[in-house]
Amino acid sequence: MEALRSLEEQPLRCPLARENESFPYELRELHYGVGSRPTHRALLTVRPDAVVVLSIRHVAQKDVVPDDLPSV
Repeated sequence: MEALRSLEEQPLRCPLARENESFPYELRELHYGVGSRPTHRALLTVRPDAVVVLSIRHVAQKDVVPDDLPSV
């Protein structure tokens, strides 16, 4: 939860997700995990008034496609 709370400040520090080109909006990712090794990634989009976390996925999961995420 601490990693997700960190999105309140400077969410644009998160890089574009590798699947970004498949989406009509910017899809960014935040890698986090227990200890020094990232185990999960939060897929998110940044709006003028909010950061919307669309999915939390294990780093070993396959890439997302538009049908995997809710429409925003």
